[in-house]
Amino acid sequence: MVMIFSVFLGTVIVHYKKYQIEYIEQLIRMSQKILLLLRTTAPETDRILSEIMHDEALDKIDFNDENYSSPLSQNDTMKIRELFSLLGHYDIDSQIKYVEEFSGSFKILKQQYQDYYQSHHRLYIAFSLMGGIFICVLLI
Repeated sequence: MVMIFSVFLGTVIVHYKKYQIEYIEQLIRMSQKILLLLRTTAPETDRILSEIMHDEALDKIDFNDENYSSPLSQNDTMKIRELFSLLGHYDIDSQIKYVEEFSGSFKILKQQYQDYYQSHHRLYIAFSLMGGIFICVLLI
């Protein structure tokens, strides 16, 4: 039972790391959609938010959460909050520039998360398996 639990725990951690990458991909997709809207029609903020809130490709992002949280670090979550608070408060060129910076920084962040996942996902499983074996040996 301990072995099953420890392997399950390692698998959950690996899936969470993968979820973080998918979340970043959706943030990048969202920023690209915002850029497209700002560059083409320059709609009101409410229309931009409505467009991205109803996009099924952005299903992992919760736009209704007042205390917006994400599976990312506190610093990265603050960047996301700043993006939402910036929309509609400045001229179009400033908004476009900020959204481009946001998109670029999250593309770099995605690469960092992918590199970390590629180098560590097997370690999580191995350590959870070894931890389970160790605990089983101690209990015997």
